[in-house]
Amino acid sequence: MIKINRFFQRISVKLWVTTFLFWSSHCIFYVFLVSFLTENGYSSFQCGVVTTIMQLSVMVFQPLLGYFTDTFITPRKLCIFCFILSIPLVLCFAFSVHIFPVILLLMAFISALNNAIYTVMDYWTVQLRVKYPDLNYGIIRSGGSWGYAFTALIFGNVIAQFGYMSMFYSYAVILAIVIACCFFLPDVPCLNKVRKSNGQEAQDEKPESFGQAIHIFWKTKSYVWIVVILFLYYFCVKAHQTFLPIILARQGGDSTHLGIAIFIGAVVEAVVMCLVSVLLRRGHSSLNMLLFCMVATTLRYITYAMPLPLWLTICLQVLIGAATGTCINITVDLVSKMVPAKLLSTGLNVYAAIAVGFGGLMGNFIGGAVIDLFGLNNYLFMVTGINLAAITIFCFVFKFKHNKLSVKA
Repeated sequence: MIKINRFFQRISVKLWVTTFLFWSSHCIFYVFLVSFLTENGYSSFQCGVVTTIMQLSVMVFQPLLGYFTDTFITPRKLCIFCFILSIPLVLCFAFSVHIFPVILLLMAFISALNNAIYTVMDYWTVQLRVKYPDLNYGIIRSGGSWGYAFTALIFGNVIAQFGYMSMFYSYAVILAIVIACCFFLPDVPCLNKVRKSNGQEAQDEKPESFGQAIHIFWKTKSYVWIVVILFLYYFCVKAHQTFLPIILARQGGDSTHLGIAIFIGAVVEAVVMCLVSVLLRRGHSSLNMLLFCMVATTLRYITYAMPLPLWLTICLQVLIGAATGTCINITVDLVSKMVPAKLLSTGLNVYAAIAVGFGGLMGNFIGGAVIDLFGLNNYLFMVTGINLAAITIFCFVFKFKHNKLSVKA
């Protein structure tokens, strides 16, 4: 009962609601983006170019946003600034849909402002735990999964009823509410700033440059290996999310089944995220949980290749949901143990840009080519093999050699 009362402190509720609404708006725009473009006459190739620009923008801007948060601008101010700019840009995107070069330019800016910002929000929550030790990152971040799940489930019907413009107006309204919520949340300071030392002989502590930060990360071998392993993991997972409609369609599924599959995965993701937070607080190993993520994902790819009934295939989304919910939670915990506290936002964003962004980009590009040239089953065999390779590297580096995480102050 005490733990429940702690969660329902005002700060926890505000953070949960803000996260719920942010990921709800994210789902509205990005999940239905390709459908909107297709409806307006875009080819599969053009849709691929738009999504590639989106991912490239995230890869470029995410590390910079992380460094700005550590050094120049607090996370609350940065989030408000990015959200305010993204609303008119998204509306311009809707009204300029028939001008392809303009669409590409707008997609680059929109993605930089509101797609790359999610790790800054994660960092904001983690840093608030310094002032509010009872904050539970997993429970708060699960709000995003709930928002994503319910929006994916219902918004297809909203579009069918009111048309595709409803997604842009809904996005603008929900993100405006998110901006209002941000004003009521406490901010955290930038930690990578000049600090005055006490005493005449002590030297002032100077901020690390972006290049110095990257050098620090490169010297932290455990951080490098985690990024490499999760690059392979997200190479498979992001491509799976892209090609899930193809996998379900092969078994007779349609957009309704796709929405249900996404909903099941997101709900399980939210529940598992809360459970993982409890396990982390009780001292369970993040590395063991990462191994679970990769094993569960591998099993999911194997079941995709099996001739299972459609509804069983949909229900087995629990494997991906459990893996994703675990991975989101533990990567924040792992990175926070590996990089200096004053560069945590930069470390999280560099990891996200390389592993999630670049890994997802390569997975989509190569995965699409493999499906076109060799068929869906060979694609599933490929990602299963890559996941097994990630498991092998993980075991060799962190299990067989008994490496310890480098924890920096």
